Amino acid sequence: MAARNGDGIVYHCSDCGENYVRYYGFGGDGPGSACDRHGLSLQAIKYIHEHPEVNHRWEDMVKFDADLTKKDVVDKVPGVFEDSWNQIKSWFGW
Repeated sequence: MAARNGDGIVYHCSDCGENYVRYYGFGGDGPGSACDRHGLSLQAIKYIHEHPEVNHRWEDMVKFDADLTKKDVVDKVPGVFEDSWNQIKSWFGW
């Protein structure tokens, strides 16, 4: 398993199948969950599987999925979502 990463929830591919991950508390030191999607996109899960050397922090994976949403939705409708997107980024400190 990868080294601890922060103090919160992290995701890791662990021994899960290709469309599933486990989450762990305490940056990876806590017990693991059952293999599931845990609300992540399939693209995020694929990325986690491509990088098993890292415990992927929850906030990083939320940003990963938000960036995908921005690319797929917000960028295709210029101006409509920009204020909301900027507010979300400020909440998370992105």
